[in-house]
Amino acid sequence: MIKREVLMSKNLRYFNFKNVKVIYHDGVAFNCLPEWECFECCKTPADMNEEEYKTLLSLGYSDFAYKIAPGIYKLKKRNNACIFLDNNKCEIHKYKPASCKAQPFVPIYFDFHSIELVVAIEPQAYDWCYGLQEGEMDKSLLKNVAKACKKLFFDRVRYYENFKSPNEAFLIAALSIPEKVGLIEESPMKSLCFCCGYPLKTTKIYDIYNIKRGYKEYMGALICERCINTIKSLNERNIVDLKDSLFSNPKLFEFFKI
Repeated sequence: MIKREVLMSKNLRYFNFKNVKVIYHDGVAFNCLPEWECFECCKTPADMNEEEYKTLLSLGYSDFAYKIAPGIYKLKKRNNACIFLDNNKCEIHKYKPASCKAQPFVPIYFDFHSIELVVAIEPQAYDWCYGLQEGEMDKSLLKNVAKACKKLFFDRVRYYENFKSPNEAFLIAALSIPEKVGLIEESPMKSLCFCCGYPLKTTKIYDIYNIKRGYKEYMGALICERCINTIKSLNERNIVDLKDSLFSNPKLFEFFKI
């Protein structure tokens, strides 16, 4: 198991797959094998969508989850862990939901300039995940991680579409990611770029990913250096116009094409 403190000396690497960028460190590998009998991530039962729930029903399982929101279910607990953890092994490993397949990777923010979901290993995972070892990251695994994280984000958008328009649902889902994963210090309003939603005031634990970006404060709003360079002249009209162009970009909805 690799300790988090050694990562600062390692170079970052990037894997891109269909508008998902996975950040990881050189010399770090991950694998999750049932025979390892490692069940740390199974202590918190996963969420699943309607399709995943029905798949398990079709396999003959019953009374294994409960509905927590429209189209979202949470697996039940047994012996203070996931109900499908049996003798320290996952009973549904082949059919586990995307939230399990993504572990220990999580979406950390959405980049509205490049229209891509940015994904990384949850920093706290280096304290408990035995699958994080020295070696080279397998590209097919990274591809599956990218797919799983994209699916998680899509499920989150679909959930908000129960109450909001498609564009509003997309924005809420995207802009709430940094707070959800503990990437930012304060609320999104006080930590994200006003124009593009980039995380600016980030927590120390995420320093291992070197995502800090310079910014200026203008009329109480944070504006990142990339947006400043885009609009050239920093004034209210230019700031609002850039925000509107990024958050209303029709290409955002092409993001979900797998």
